[in-house]
Amino acid sequence: MNYCIAVFRSKTQVLEFMEYMRGRGVYCTATGVPGEAHIGCGIAAKFNCGQHELAKNIVMENGLDTFFAFYHIEKNGLRTSTRRI
Repeated sequence: MNYCIAVFRSKTQVLEFMEYMRGRGVYCTATGVPGEAHIGCGIAAKFNCGQHELAKNIVMENGLDTFFAFYHIEKNGLRTSTRRI
């Protein structure tokens, strides 16, 4: 299973980002921030990696200034790989 997450320093902006994504018809849900991020408010927005370009545009267009980074998460059995993108 592969997916992307958007990490913010503010829970409010995580929720705003999720609403913007949903408003564009993208399934987006809350998930925990992986330890590799070493930052954030504890929750992140999880979405399909095919929507990464749209997600970047949403962050830029809406002035979400507490945005930290996007991560690609890959789960393969018991192994999880986290890569900043």
